[in-house]
Amino acid sequence: MSKDEKICPDCAETVKAAARICRFCGNEFQTFSTKETDLEMITDTTAEAESDQTDFIGVADKHKGSIMVALLLGLGLFGAFIISNASDTASTSTTYTDDDAALAATAYADAAVAAASAVKAGQTSKSVESPLSRWTYDTSRDEVRNAEIKTANLLSDNQIQLSAPYDGGTKAQILIRRHPEYGVDVMIKASPSQIICDSYDGCSIDINIDGKTQKLRMLKPADYDSELLFVSNGPSLVRKLKVSKKVVLELPFYSNGNGQFQFTTLGLEWDQK
Repeated sequence: MSKDEKICPDCAETVKAAARICRFCGNEFQTFSTKETDLEMITDTTAEAESDQTDFIGVADKHKGSIMVALLLGLGLFGAFIISNASDTASTSTTYTDDDAALAATAYADAAVAAASAVKAGQTSKSVESPLSRWTYDTSRDEVRNAEIKTANLLSDNQIQLSAPYDGGTKAQILIRRHPEYGVDVMIKASPSQIICDSYDGCSIDINIDGKTQKLRMLKPADYDSELLFVSNGPSLVRKLKVSKKVVLELPFYSNGNGQFQFTTLGLEWDQK
């Protein structure tokens, strides 16, 4: 029997290998050859897939260094993009134009002019602070004499610590007053404190005006307020304060020795008339 022939399992006659029905007995042959062929095709396909996978893994392993570099480069570019956007947003939120700066400067100048004009014209009855200095101004009315009382006040830049019962911080102030009956007075006050001025006809303190130290004659107030002293020649000191920038004065305190106070006197606006 040749390879192109097969034997029928029912009648044992020889028929063609490709026959599906026996020509002698009519028996139908099972298609084992087709199933075997399909199985072989599946096996071959699986083998090819496994081969391709092996080749891919081999290539990936061979070039894994390059792949890692590419991944890191991609992450770096993405991070730079995010940071750039954040920077753009931040810079946009804090950017001011020239017009904004000009408007702010104009508003500041207008406020300064308005405050100075109000003080000179005596149009305010409340404390007004000049934006160009630390002086504050106040105007009140003396109804008995039908005249105005004008004051300028400046607090010290620093405070000192005194012992009980004056502990908690003591600041000084320079107070200029124009009164319709008493004229121009300059007072030095330190609160809370007890300033020593033992002499009946007054005492002297040291004052430094823009680096020049001098003696300043002081007088006790009529009500013997221990926190307050009057400058003997007030108008003279006002003239010096108007052209000064910095003043340091030293006051003697009961049971606490001397204490020094610093003042930024720049910008005093005061008409002596």
